[in-house]
Amino acid sequence: MIKLFIFIAMSISLYGEQVEIESDSFEANENSKVSYFRGHVHIKKGSDQIDADLIKITFDENNKPTKYEATGNINFTIITNSQNFSGSSNKIIYSPKDKTYKALGDVRINERLKNQILRGDSISINRQSGQTSIRGNSKRPVKFVFTVDE
Repeated sequence: MIKLFIFIAMSISLYGEQVEIESDSFEANENSKVSYFRGHVHIKKGSDQIDADLIKITFDENNKPTKYEATGNINFTIITNSQNFSGSSNKIIYSPKDKTYKALGDVRINERLKNQILRGDSISINRQSGQTSIRGNSKRPVKFVFTVDE
C-alpha cells in the first residue's frame, strides 16, 4: 500500500507550528474550502498526534483552518503544559480559534503524568487555559480513576 504523504506548512498551521499529515488519499474542494484525508490518517502538530480513518479540515476565506474533524478508529495524544493525554474516541474535533480539542463518543483517556484514567461521553481539553471538562450521560456516567499516595 502506497502512503500519500502530505506536508502542509503554509496553509495549515496552528500557532505557527508545522502540521504533517499522512494518509492513503487526499481530496480538496476550493469552492467549499474543505479538504479530506482518508485511510490510515496520521496528523501531527507539535507534540499532538491523531490517528483516524478520516480527517476533514475546514478553511476560512483566507485559507486558514477553522476546524479539524477526525472520525473512525481514533487514537490520540495531546500534550499541554501540565497534562499528557493519550486516548481514544469515536470522534475528535479541534478548533484552532479557541485551541480546544473535543473528543466525543466512548471517550477513554489516560492522563500519563498523574496516572489518571478518564472516561465519559465527551471530554474537552483547552490547550490555552489548561482546563479539562468531562461529561457523561444517564447510561454512562463520568468515570475517574486515580491513585492516592498516603
